[in-house]
Amino acid sequence: LSKGKHLLLTSIRSIEGMKHELHCSNKSVSLVDGDWRHFFSSVKIDLENATVMASSCLVICITQTLLYSLVLRTKKWSSTQWVPPSDENASLVLAWNKLYAFGGRFPAAGAKLVSSTGLGVVKWTKKASLKRGVMKPCVVHFTKQCNKVYVIGGTNRYGASFATQEIDLESSHCSMRRDIPLPCIEASATALDDKIYVVNRENRECLSFAPANSAWTILQRPTRPMPSLADGVHHPSLVPWKGGILLVEGTQVEKYDPSKEEWTPHDELFTTLKEPSGCVRHVLSVIPFS
Repeated sequence: LSKGKHLLLTSIRSIEGMKHELHCSNKSVSLVDGDWRHFFSSVKIDLENATVMASSCLVICITQTLLYSLVLRTKKWSSTQWVPPSDENASLVLAWNKLYAFGGRFPAAGAKLVSSTGLGVVKWTKKASLKRGVMKPCVVHFTKQCNKVYVIGGTNRYGASFATQEIDLESSHCSMRRDIPLPCIEASATALDDKIYVVNRENRECLSFAPANSAWTILQRPTRPMPSLADGVHHPSLVPWKGGILLVEGTQVEKYDPSKEEWTPHDELFTTLKEPSGCVRHVLSVIPFS
């Protein structure tokens, strides 16, 4: 990411008449660079149930009917009709300014499908096939090797899948790497430096994977239990931050420091606003990234 200020961004709820406030629900987390006030002052998007993804140069917001794209360099929005992949149980990832969908429901052939679409006009095309079919895997774009995406865990026809699959976006080749030693279901992952980090929601397991030697390591678990589903937090979100990774679950935030191999609370990253209706919404501050 470029130098300057960065923002931790959850799925955004657009509030009528509040162009300069960013209100967040307890959804997925992305890392966005720049001043968010400029990003969202020119557009109102209802993202209550939407998906937000980001790269170093692009933010995309997917609603039920539209796909919004924001180019960070120009701070300009565009939108197009959203067409979901053929199987709603596929997992999406943003890479190379394209959306990729991996896997799908059994016993359909889509469980091994890898497809992609550009962002101008959404039209899905087959790009490759996975070695092992999976449903709702955890997918990570490994930016240290920008052409590699890792498809981890998920479920198969027998239950939990332990497969770790590497997709080369340039050649469309899929290769198997060492299996993950623990189930990876309802998990989130992110890449930091030369490793991939995975946290499972229910069992709180935390693991790292080194693509260089295909080695998995079981790490210390987060210190706090998972928030209640009643809080609207259905899976954890991971994001690189200040040499470590943040685990964000609603207003509950912990940071894992790889150098110290420990978790520490960071709930202060959130502030809360109470509206007259009594509804609590969470506003994230602009945070310097280093």
